[in-house]
Amino acid sequence: GGYDIKALATAQSGDRIPRTDWGVYKSFTPRRDEEKTQRKGEASYRKYENPIGQQREFFMPVVPPELADAIYKKHGINPTTAERQSGLYYVALKYNLPIIVTEGAKKTMASLSQGHITIGMQGVNALYRATDDEGKRLLKRIFNEDFACWATPGRDITFAFDADSKPSSVVAVRRAMVHSIELLQERGCNIRVAQWKPVQGKGIDDLIVQSGPKAWDIAVKEA
Repeated sequence: GGYDIKALATAQSGDRIPRTDWGVYKSFTPRRDEEKTQRKGEASYRKYENPIGQQREFFMPVVPPELADAIYKKHGINPTTAERQSGLYYVALKYNLPIIVTEGAKKTMASLSQGHITIGMQGVNALYRATDDEGKRLLKRIFNEDFACWATPGRDITFAFDADSKPSSVVAVRRAMVHSIELLQERGCNIRVAQWKPVQGKGIDDLIVQSGPKAWDIAVKEA
């Protein structure tokens, strides 16, 4: 998963941010998902695995210094040696830099590779909860306070979810995104949405491979 978001939120300049124990694993030989198989009536397999019993967190991968330096130059900043030691995400927090929000580890790293500060979510609705601990629907959605350190006034946040062609997926993703945007705007964030055509590639990683890195840069610029 990368850096621990709770530790990052309270870090001081020069601190070495600890890594989270949470993460995601993709097996070359995925195990059969019996519950989904029974529900769909055909063999289904678990594409991704997460630690059992742990709350899902955010993907903030460790970024190589040379890539971090290129990103600093792109934003016209020159962090101190201590700030650089704490890593790209610490610097992005302190300088209130714009971020991309997407879903999944691969898309997060694909976007980072092109110089965009990106945070990945495990699920499009990870920024809020709509039910209590007993599963009862809440009167109002609750913001995920783990993300509060990023939801600062004036921060530019661009959502970049998959370009789905399946109508039901489009509706579900847009609904989750709208709920997230409402909660972030309440905290003073400036929100944009990056879009591209499904034929260009489904996710950010697909877009970069199929249509080239420039297609992703354009999607961000024209969000």
